[in-house]
Amino acid sequence: MLASGRYAMLDDGMGFSLVPWRPVIEQRLGQQIAATVRGGGVSWEIGRSKGMAI
Repeated sequence: MLASGRYAMLDDGMGFSLVPWRPVIEQRLGQQIAATVRGGGVSWEIGRSKGMAI
């Protein structure tokens, strides 16, 4: 919670960003959520993938 409102912190492994809070985020507290932005759309993935990562 900041003076300008409530924000969520997104961590990309290299740094973090603050984004405006949305009520839908409340349902996913404590879970890993990935978002990929391409063009004008956003693709969401909830939970951990079972593949290998570096």
